[in-house]
Amino acid sequence: MMSLCRNLREALEAGRLPHAKDASFVLYCRSGRRAELGIVQLRGLGYSGTLVNGGGISDVQAAM
Repeated sequence: MMSLCRNLREALEAGRLPHAKDASFVLYCRSGRRAELGIVQLRGLGYSGTLVNGGGISDVQAAM
């Protein structure tokens, strides 16, 4: 299993993440914990835009 950090780095290198470091993201996962880790890792990759932990998938579904 690849770590989230490796996936984000690979996504950046493959051009699947915006090159603009001020891009905004809403991250979500099953519980919200991995979304929080993703935010930390995006900051570590230099992203400075709005990064929101959308919580768990049930939170996202309820908001739609």
